[in-house]
Amino acid sequence: SIRRQRQMCIRDRSETLKNPEQTTDQIYAIGAQLTGVAGTFDYPLVTSMGTSLIDFVLGLIEKGETINTDPRYGEIIELHLGSMELVLANKMKGPGGIAEFEMVEGLHKAVAKLSA
Repeated sequence: SIRRQRQMCIRDRSETLKNPEQTTDQIYAIGAQLTGVAGTFDYPLVTSMGTSLIDFVLGLIEKGETINTDPRYGEIIELHLGSMELVLANKMKGPGGIAEFEMVEGLHKAVAKLSA
């Protein structure tokens, strides 16, 4: 489940600090996996959120950074994973409405703010 994978990513900050590259790769893999599966089960919101997460992590990798370079990076990842968990827990299938669109837009804006 997303909840279990999310908890694995953040469960032990000391482990993350010992090997941040591995954790960054792990988060990328989770985003890619969820993005692929979400489309199959009619969760386009999760697909959008997962794509945003993947793009964010790829940006970190391209800059030679990890999720520990800046504490705000972990917050962005948490926002993405928490939002995906919310969509799945509430069985929010389909494209959603205005509130769901704004939720995805908020993720994009948060990423853009840190990437600027």
